[in-house]
Amino acid sequence: MKILCVDTSGKYIAICVKDGKKAGFEKYVQADRAYNRLIMSIIEEALVMTGLGPTDIDVYAAVLGPGSFTGIRVGMAVMKAMAHACSARFTGFSSLDIMARSAGSCKGRLWAVLEAGRGELYAGLYEKNMIKKKYMLISEDEIASMLKKGDTVSGLSYEGAVRRVAEMRPGLEMREQEKIDMRVFCDMLQEKGTPGKGGIYKMAPIYIRPPEAEVKRKKTKRRI
Repeated sequence: MKILCVDTSGKYIAICVKDGKKAGFEKYVQADRAYNRLIMSIIEEALVMTGLGPTDIDVYAAVLGPGSFTGIRVGMAVMKAMAHACSARFTGFSSLDIMARSAGSCKGRLWAVLEAGRGELYAGLYEKNMIKKKYMLISEDEIASMLKKGDTVSGLSYEGAVRRVAEMRPGLEMREQEKIDMRVFCDMLQEKGTPGKGGIYKMAPIYIRPPEAEVKRKKTKRRI
């Protein structure tokens, strides 16, 4: 199974092409919010370097979020469009799930965290590689009350969220990651099995916090 997957949920535009167990191409480029300007040239480079055409890809995939609202929309739109045009399949995983998997085995509970701004975090709580609490938008005070000695906290090193959480309670283990690991993403896709073509229409972004436009629209409706 040939997979082309992208991540546009954070600081990097990342891409990986994998054919079976062989990783044919992997690249990380700082996005600087220019997701829509950079993504197609990176995909073209990946296909040229691997000698594949768009129709050779069996599964197109994207990180579904949470993360950059604009980035997630760009990545998913491009992958869904390519999957549709090439009669291929589309699927994806949460950035939190990928980080939890990248952190490796833990004796106890594992928190995957991402910066959400406004003193809040996106978080997932995992135990034995299974999510225990579904993705949360949680304040730093709330997560501090839920932490237990022996928990592991995983997240992106450039955000600093892991270090802040680790300072909340003694005895926590930190496992920072430089970026979302695209090879781990590909491995998870292969383990999941071949998705149906309905993923193009069914797979939705994971925002957790609603977009500002939606919040303003609801406030306006209430006033009316």
